[in-house]
Amino acid sequence: MNILHPESLESAVMMKGQYADARYLAGGTAVLSLIGGLGDDASLIDISRLLPCSLSAGKDGVLIGSGSKLSGIAGSALLPGHIRQSAMFQSALQLRAQATIGGNIALSRFDSYMIPALYVSDAVLFLISPAGRRSMKIDEYILSGDRDSIIESILVQDLSEGKAVRFARSSHAHAALTAAQAAGRYAYAVSGSGFAFGDKDSYSAIDYRDDLAGSGAYKRYLASVCFGEAAL
Repeated sequence: MNILHPESLESAVMMKGQYADARYLAGGTAVLSLIGGLGDDASLIDISRLLPCSLSAGKDGVLIGSGSKLSGIAGSALLPGHIRQSAMFQSALQLRAQATIGGNIALSRFDSYMIPALYVSDAVLFLISPAGRRSMKIDEYILSGDRDSIIESILVQDLSEGKAVRFARSSHAHAALTAAQAAGRYAYAVSGSGFAFGDKDSYSAIDYRDDLAGSGAYKRYLASVCFGEAAL
């Protein structure tokens, strides 16, 4: 396993193009899943010291550096309660102090702590890609499957208060469902099944599958009732 240390985020993106099996390393809480199944010659590109980690409020919303730790997100008075609550879904204090918001998004895990809450707050990602700098709505990024770009920062445009929920067998277990709603937007992240973004009924488009977190039928039921009565 090779650990590469680029001098800038731009050079990190160039390295990613040179090493087909390379993965970016930020907070490091998911390092085992990053290297699982990779060969001995695979590489990790360490960008942890290059990522911005500040939070600042402006006329367009709150700008979050992608290197910001979940512990900082959970404690920030600049952000709406459902985003702070979502950061607290990482129940282990040590991991919350290590995991980055950019890494949580980039992994695009179906049990993501942050993706639903950021979508319902109309979040925009600022990316450094092989083609240069660009911006993209968070749902577009997730659905694009982009793994070559680096998330530099996240702009939370809508600071309306909302609600975030998580259903799991325990606080430390993978969630069967993580969901959020605010300002008429809804988002669902379902273990082993995928994401849905849109209105309250968007959960119905997910292909619910059985896994260790629960049966497909159970997860669909959770999605149907987490923000009100079940859809018939």
